[in-house]
Amino acid sequence: MTTDKLLFTVISTTMVVVLSLLIGLYLYTNSNTILNNSTQQSPELSTQVQIIYNPSAGQSYLILSLKNNGNVPIMITNINIDNCTLNQTIILEPGGTYQNVSLLPSTINIQPGISYTVIFKGITLSTHKQFYIITNAISSED
Repeated sequence: MTTDKLLFTVISTTMVVVLSLLIGLYLYTNSNTILNNSTQQSPELSTQVQIIYNPSAGQSYLILSLKNNGNVPIMITNINIDNCTLNQTIILEPGGTYQNVSLLPSTINIQPGISYTVIFKGITLSTHKQFYIITNAISSED
């Protein structure tokens, strides 16, 4: 084997090894970033929901207690009860809480003792990823 062929073989092998290492490092770095983003950006919303019906006034109230247990800020854009959407904007920082009593529209026919599905729709503020939190609340009479 001549010196030129030997030198060419050594340089070629070295370049293939270096290129393989660079591609492997690039893939490793990006896969860790993707995994970290998917595990760290998930909303965790703790909800306590009560629906109270006042028969003498003929009105119903929604009592909310929310806490963001996740590590990203979230924004609730609306709340759905019995196919009726309540447009409310609630922003919760990580660890933040929100409590409120709202008068429900008369279009929602609330009956005491009935279980209602309450759906919170929102987005994470860091990635604008949409999410839904679904819970049930049994209405009671005031």
